Amino acid sequence: MKLQFVWIAIIVAVMLALMQFLFGTRLPLLTSLLVNEFGFVVCCIGAGTATHKARQTRWSAALVTGVLVCAVFAFGFLWTLIRMYPGGGAG
Repeated sequence: MKLQFVWIAIIVAVMLALMQFLFGTRLPLLTSLLVNEFGFVVCCIGAGTATHKARQTRWSAALVTGVLVCAVFAFGFLWTLIRMYPGGGAG
């Protein structure tokens, strides 16, 4: 089963999350917002691709894992994006 984009999305998400963890406080606000937005979009596309593939064929362990990991990373990026946005966390 070909899931190249899903695994690429997971690898990109892990790299972006590590970059934020290591350099998060030293990155400018706009850069951090762009990193989170890009990570969110890539993970949503990865989860959507895996879901589409599963609906065409059958659900397998690899597809479920891809959907869940991409969804968790997408939620994490979105949560961080909302918290970092000026005025987004207060309220």
